[in-house]
Amino acid sequence: MIKELIILSSIDWDFLWQRHQTIASFFLKNGWKVIYVDGTGIRNPRFEEFPRIIFKKYLGLGKYKNPIPKGLVRLKFPFLPPTYRIFRELNRKIFIPKLIQKIKETEIRRPVIIAYLPTQTTIDIINKLDYSLLIYDCVVNFKGMKGVPSDIEETENELVQKSDLIIADSNFLYKKMLKLSKNKVFQILPGVDYELFSRAGREPIKAVKNICFFGAIDERIDLDLIFSAAKIAKSCNFIFIGPVKTQLPPFPSNVIFHPPVRREKLTEKLSICDCLLLTYKKNELTKGIIPAKFFEALATGKPIIVSGIEDNIANFKDVLYTVSSTEEFIKILELIPELETEEKYIKRKNIAREHSWDKRIEQFIKIIEKNLT
Repeated sequence: MIKELIILSSIDWDFLWQRHQTIASFFLKNGWKVIYVDGTGIRNPRFEEFPRIIFKKYLGLGKYKNPIPKGLVRLKFPFLPPTYRIFRELNRKIFIPKLIQKIKETEIRRPVIIAYLPTQTTIDIINKLDYSLLIYDCVVNFKGMKGVPSDIEETENELVQKSDLIIADSNFLYKKMLKLSKNKVFQILPGVDYELFSRAGREPIKAVKNICFFGAIDERIDLDLIFSAAKIAKSCNFIFIGPVKTQLPPFPSNVIFHPPVRREKLTEKLSICDCLLLTYKKNELTKGIIPAKFFEALATGKPIIVSGIEDNIANFKDVLYTVSSTEEFIKILELIPELETEEKYIKRKNIAREHSWDKRIEQFIKIIEKNLT
C-alpha cells in the first residue's frame, strides 16, 4: 500500500493544536508521506479580524507557531472565503491551480485525502486531484455556524456523496452523517496525549481557587454564564488560556486572560488550576461539539464543569459536573471539595488513558487499510 496522505484542513498549522495537526503528525510517524493544506476558508471574516489574518496567515508574523515535524509538507495560500460566486471563481482561477501545482511538485501520486471543510472550494480542489480514497472527517455542525456560505448544506451533501468514507467525532454528527450515508460512516472520538496532559494533575484537589478554560474563546463559549459566576465567586480566579476570537462583554477583575501557549507550557499552567471548564452555549452549532480538549481535561484528573454539550458526552457524566444556570454553577463550586474523591480522580485519568491518540490513529489506519484493499 502506498502511504500518502493529503489533509485539507479547516485550521492553519499554527492554530491551537487539535485533531488535524495530531493526525498529520501521527501518520507521519507511521511512515506516511503527509501534505498538510492550511484552512481554505469557510466564512467572511469580521472587520476586526483582518489585521490578524494579514499578519499571521498571509505574512506569517504571528507569535504562536507550532513546530513542523521533519518530512511534513505544509502548504498555505490566501484563499478567499467561498461565500460569493466571485470569490469562488477567483479561487478556481488563481489559488487552486497554484495549490495543485505545489502538490504535484511533491510527487505524490494517488494519496488518501482527509477533508474537513465541506465547501465548494474543497470540492474544486478534490476534483483536480487523483486520489485512492477520500475521507470526510466531520467535526463541526457547519449548519449552525454564522457567516458560512448559504449553500453549505448542499456542498456538504455533495462532499458526503463523493467521499468513500465519512468519519464523525460527536454523537450528534455521527447520527447526522448516518442519515446522509449509512454504509460508510464511522465514529472516531477526539484523543489525548495522555503522558503530556496527565502531568497537570498529580493528586485530587482539596479546594477550588483557580478555575480554568483553555482553548479558543469564541462565540460558542458561554461567557455570560462564566462571568456571572465570577461576580459571585469573588474568592476564585477564572482563568482563560487561548486566543480571544469574539467580542468580550464586561467582566469582573477576577477574570484573567492569558494568550495561547504551546502544549508543553499549557500543562504547566493547568497544574495550578483546581477546576476546568467546558461551558458552551446550547445552540445549533454547539449541538455537534465534543471538544478536542475533552479527554485532555480528563487526563488531568481535575473536576470539570460542563454546560451545553451534555448529549455528546453523556457516557462520561458520572465524572463531570453539569450546570445550566449561574445558581447551579455557584452551588457546584461550593460542593466540589465535598463531592470530589480519589475514585473520581483515578476514573477520569483511566478514561483519558483509554482514549489516547495512539489508539485513535490505529482506528484511522485500520479503516483506511480495510477500504484500500
